[in-house]
Amino acid sequence: MYTLAWLRARVRFHLDPKAATGAVFVSEGRAGGISGHTIVRMEGAHGLFATTFVTPRARRHGIASDLLRRGEAWMCDRGLTRAATYTAASNAKLIALYRKHGYRLTPVEAEMVMLERCLRSPSKP
Repeated sequence: MYTLAWLRARVRFHLDPKAATGAVFVSEGRAGGISGHTIVRMEGAHGLFATTFVTPRARRHGIASDLLRRGEAWMCDRGLTRAATYTAASNAKLIALYRKHGYRLTPVEAEMVMLERCLRSPSKP
């Protein structure tokens, strides 16, 4: 779907302290290859999931939910109280994943939506 060069540039952007404060989380398969990843960053006072992807062979095993929880924990550790992601309105699988985790869907453009929810700090019930 994306070229390796594109992904490398995207990761470098999110980890560059001059551009954004971010992190990359990966999930490794049994054979040691990467089966999924999510890229998160701080956007002002909230956290943003910039990318979430799980390889087709690794889907339906809870990897995306685990990556989502890890990203949210990273955001909470930084005191962020809201998390969001943007995607195409036609991306039913990603929308279903985020909705399952309590994200509210808001149309933002003709073909784009935002999924957003409040986060709780890990130290608060």
